[in-house]
Amino acid sequence: PAPTSPIIHAQSQEEALLQIYNPVEDSDRLKAQPELFEELRGNYPLRREEKAYIIKIE
Repeated sequence: PAPTSPIIHAQSQEEALLQIYNPVEDSDRLKAQPELFEELRGNYPLRREEKAYIIKIE
């Protein structure tokens, strides 16, 4: 499925990519609940590739 918000507004390409996928969020979830590692690893949030978005650098 297409992303619910396909347009990304950002000040840089790096910021846009972090809006698409920020690995720190996964890291924080795993660190907060290490006992749920297998469950978290098996149920990552749905992600889209960069080409699924229209990136507008402002």
